[in-house]
Amino acid sequence: MYARVSTAQVQPGRIDEYLSMVEGMKPEFNKIPGVVTYYQLMDRETHKGISIGIYESEAAATAASSKMQELGGRVAHLLVLETVSREYFEVSLTR
Repeated sequence: MYARVSTAQVQPGRIDEYLSMVEGMKPEFNKIPGVVTYYQLMDRETHKGISIGIYESEAAATAASSKMQELGGRVAHLLVLETVSREYFEVSLTR
């Protein structure tokens, strides 16, 4: 399995709006081939959000990149754009 980890700062006062929009995108995310699961983490004090997408393989994560960029673009107006980062990791251990 492979993970795509994105971090960003949400603009103060816009966290609930951000989370609502991300929740609304779940059906589209779940239709992306190779998706295993998705997590959204949020620290309301620092406004930092972490999105973790788990994919069947590195190839699936790479293939999903353009769709994930499109979905992320829908919430970009709610973010402090200088803080956005994306990284990919092999999922080495699971329960």
